[in-house]
Amino acid sequence: MLSLVVVMLFMLFYYRLSGANAVVALLLNLLILLAALAYFGAVLTLPGIAGVILTIGMGVDSNVLYSNAFAKSCATASPQRPPYKPDSTKLS
Repeated sequence: MLSLVVVMLFMLFYYRLSGANAVVALLLNLLILLAALAYFGAVLTLPGIAGVILTIGMGVDSNVLYSNAFAKSCATASPQRPPYKPDSTKLS
């Protein structure tokens, strides 16, 4: 539990607003997962706990990759241009 809090604090500190979004997404993911387990009456065995940890890790990884890709695209942003140049003289 302590490691989850440390990871969330790191994401909030390092990624700021994107980190807050990632933390909310992780909490909702964990809430939905635990609610589904409770609804079906599943018992958390050691492999089940490992699966929950893996799910949280994959959620963190996807949020980090998305944040880095977004930051990189914002840093190298060029003005948008259409994929082709319309030529109105050839229309008639």
